[in-house]
Amino acid sequence: MSTDILEAVRNRTKEDLKNKLSLFNRCAVPRCTGFGKTWLLSEIAQEYDTVLYLYPAEIIKKTAMHAIDETWEIEDEDESEAEEKKAIYDELGYELDYHNIRFMTYTKLARMDKKQIKELPLYSLIIMDEAHRLGGELTKTRALWLMYYQKNSHIIGATATPERMDAFDVIAEFFRGICVFQYTLHDAIQDGIIKMPIYIYCTYDIETSFKQAARLTGQDKNNIVVDEVLKSRLFEVSNVHNIPKIMKKTTDKYVSAKSYMKYIVFFPNIKKLLERYTKVEEWFKEAFPGYTVNTLVVTSENKTTQNNINNLNLKHHRKTIDLIACVDMLNMGYHVEDLTGIVMYRCTTSSQIYIQQFGRALSTGSKNRCVVFDIVDNLHRKSLFHLAPEGKRRIKRAHPTKKERAERLLDEIKHELTKKEQILMRKFIEDELEAEDQVAFDALWKKVNEISEEDIYAVDHLATYRELIAKTIAEVKYTRSKRAAEEYFRIQTSKCKRQIPNTVNELKKMKDLTPALKIFLDWQKIDEEDMLEYILEPGSVDKIDVKKIKQGIRDSMAY
Repeated sequence: MSTDILEAVRNRTKEDLKNKLSLFNRCAVPRCTGFGKTWLLSEIAQEYDTVLYLYPAEIIKKTAMHAIDETWEIEDEDESEAEEKKAIYDELGYELDYHNIRFMTYTKLARMDKKQIKELPLYSLIIMDEAHRLGGELTKTRALWLMYYQKNSHIIGATATPERMDAFDVIAEFFRGICVFQYTLHDAIQDGIIKMPIYIYCTYDIETSFKQAARLTGQDKNNIVVDEVLKSRLFEVSNVHNIPKIMKKTTDKYVSAKSYMKYIVFFPNIKKLLERYTKVEEWFKEAFPGYTVNTLVVTSENKTTQNNINNLNLKHHRKTIDLIACVDMLNMGYHVEDLTGIVMYRCTTSSQIYIQQFGRALSTGSKNRCVVFDIVDNLHRKSLFHLAPEGKRRIKRAHPTKKERAERLLDEIKHELTKKEQILMRKFIEDELEAEDQVAFDALWKKVNEISEEDIYAVDHLATYRELIAKTIAEVKYTRSKRAAEEYFRIQTSKCKRQIPNTVNELKKMKDLTPALKIFLDWQKIDEEDMLEYILEPGSVDKIDVKKIKQGIRDSMAY
């Protein structure tokens, strides 16, 4: 039944895409991981004479070529005719790589100058796969040049994560807000197309350690950005206990096929991966004594670990657990067969990275539910949308000067320092540190600023469906929509040659800017909980004036 629904949704998406391309020449395809975007793109590509296919990584190209082989119905063609056809296209500069398609990386596009882009032949279709990659500064400029010079081409942008950390709206900027009908992860789970993973997140009592870390680094423990950064750092350096018991208990309860298991383990960086992957092995060995635990490291560090990307679908062996350790090489484009689950050992405030990595546990047509072990509780971690100051696209973290940190430290831990150490700190603060004091001061500074390794105890929790939808859909949808309403208001004030108000009273005096003002003020009353209710129960939240919000979103060219 779910297969029939999936086929129906894919076909409806395809028809909607073709219709919007015929009307607007461009259309975005935001679809959740596991939907089959690559197969959809390959089917569409067959209907065009020449296609330019932009992609970020080699695996995306390989996946697209595989999809073409599986989906295209290619008539037998005389070899001489095929060579003649290719020669004609080559002479025209199309440089086709595979059938009617020229593949080009975003990196290559970013290195092209305006003249080179202008001289590209005119393609009938341009596909921008993993379209969120268009937001990089160089790529953004080149892509806009490309779209200008290929103005008569049909252009498709596909991505599972249109939201970027810098708040740049790819779909609004490149596709004028035009996209296929909405079909979210919530819809896919409700329709039975994707099975909801078993999501286990861990919590810890680290407040004492956190306060100490904040003190030692001279940071304000009440600052929300500091809270996220330092807690992430504590997770990275600490020894986590109780994880094996959590893994064993969860597997016994929810995993039916236990003879062979396979997990992807996400680490924050290569250094931490190399330091910690043996620790993860130990967790599984302790949880499942008698099993052989192997680790395949997939990173960009060297050719061996890079080439391991071709060995993801490992052979099954009884009483074996295969771990695939990586940083971000598996974030997109890879389908790992027979995956038991994923382990999140990387703290992230990026909704994009979180959704990409969570997406590895999602697959259409899968018989079994994947298990997610969120060791660092990314599920409840504040995203960059919340951490960024109002109106700012990037976080500006507060970094006190060395003297400010020294003054704070001297005030807070004076009783922990010897008399000599207190004198050294005071000399540094007052610029009276002498040359012979430098070695002693450097040693003291290292001592008081070192975040020490802690032993922390994990407590497991089973995430509710509501929590998962709040993180993967409501959070980003709320932020995107609110930003659109605010942008609409800014556009209207600019048109009226008015200044953006600085106070609530100034805002209320701007009666001539209704309905823009009404839309803006309505959004100030809406929180994420309202948005979540609206997603789960459409029409249930009276405060959301859907018609006016949609008008505001359209006018600000968001989606």
